[in-house]
Amino acid sequence: MVTFAVAGIGAAEFLRDLQPIVEGDAVMFVFGVITALALAELTLVNAWYVPQQIRVIRREFSLGLKLERYAQPVFFRLVICVSAVMWYAVGYYLTGHLVFILPATAVLLLFFFLWPTRTRACRELELKPDQRQMVLHDLDLR
Repeated sequence: MVTFAVAGIGAAEFLRDLQPIVEGDAVMFVFGVITALALAELTLVNAWYVPQQIRVIRREFSLGLKLERYAQPVFFRLVICVSAVMWYAVGYYLTGHLVFILPATAVLLLFFFLWPTRTRACRELELKPDQRQMVLHDLDLR
């Protein structure tokens, strides 16, 4: 526990001593570019790629195969959320401006909202009632 506290203090001191690489009006330009990149990747993945993959997975007959194939697009969705947070972290590193913290926090909240749960899997895969019971109550899939 003490190690994490020391690491946190060390990281805070490191970040406080950073000199911004980008200053002035360029900060808002960097913010706009990073926000556009983050919104583009989040929108493309969450509104197009993942729903398209899930529609294909819904056609599978086997529940085990559905759940196995469901993991890949869901994992990709979470990776993209982390990628968007990293874009904002890079923006903060380049500018030292706090304007990057709020959107990064919002994307982290989106990450936790999109976290896969059993009920989310049942809803997205549109499982039949018997399959839904198997998933929700951890019954044997054989």
